[in-house]
Amino acid sequence: MTGERNPNRTPVEVEERVVALARQGKSAPEISEVTRVKVGTVRAIVRRTPGVEWGRAFSPPAGTPGAAAVARGYRSAYQRTKREETATRLLDQMVRTAILLEGNMPPRERQALSQSLDALTRAYANITKNDVEASEQEQMQKTLSMFGIMMERLREQPNDDLPVAVRPDGTTVTHLALGGSIER
Repeated sequence: MTGERNPNRTPVEVEERVVALARQGKSAPEISEVTRVKVGTVRAIVRRTPGVEWGRAFSPPAGTPGAAAVARGYRSAYQRTKREETATRLLDQMVRTAILLEGNMPPRERQALSQSLDALTRAYANITKNDVEASEQEQMQKTLSMFGIMMERLREQPNDDLPVAVRPDGTTVTHLALGGSIER
């Protein structure tokens, strides 16, 4: 019985269609819907077909630098979301604690609430520190690049209306209305 095919097995034409759809990157449920074959059978066909693997949507092959970069992107987005959620909860607790501090209460309770508020404030500062530093760096990069672009354009297009000073060594300095100058 080596050359014979099991009569209960999925027809060859259907298996070929399943394999072709899997090579196109379709998922098992999508292939199942198109071919009317059970999802488990679709997976079994793909698993026993050499050279065919399930594609991962929008991701490079595993073990490559591209896959690592995608994983880092997902991880950092997840961490950023978690930090935002935690920061929001801390802010809510800080507001509730501050409201409680406004009322009249015994000194020990006031001290405990003050310490709690202090701890919440420090925790919030620690959690948001990375995001604040990152946003400051992004803003600084944008500012530097905008300033650089402006300076390049000013160097390329001299304006005869701006006051010019000539130094003893022969170089000129154009004084800008913004308070800066361009040396040539």
